[in-house]
Amino acid sequence: MEGSVKRKSPRQYDEDYKREAVRLYESSKKSVCQVSRELGIPDNNLRKWIAKFGQPGQQNGSSGERSYADIVEENRQLHKRLAERAEEVEILKKATAFFAQQTKR
Repeated sequence: MEGSVKRKSPRQYDEDYKREAVRLYESSKKSVCQVSRELGIPDNNLRKWIAKFGQPGQQNGSSGERSYADIVEENRQLHKRLAERAEEVEILKKATAFFAQQTKR
């Protein structure tokens, strides 16, 4: 396999390591990025572990970061509200066109 680039296989972490990383994050006043850098892991991994193993509603120190699960839920709700508002706008456009036609007669 001359000339091919050898990729590292993704590192596997056991559940105890994940839980300890989450505990470290939750007990510190550091951001997810800071803790993941110190541990040498990708920050998206730590965010997933926080969502899975973290304490519900636990917010870290002064950084004001919310859990990944909270952000995903808020995003889902906002998308739902946006779709409802878009539907309302379409109804109002049709009503406006209808009443504009009525006033021309």
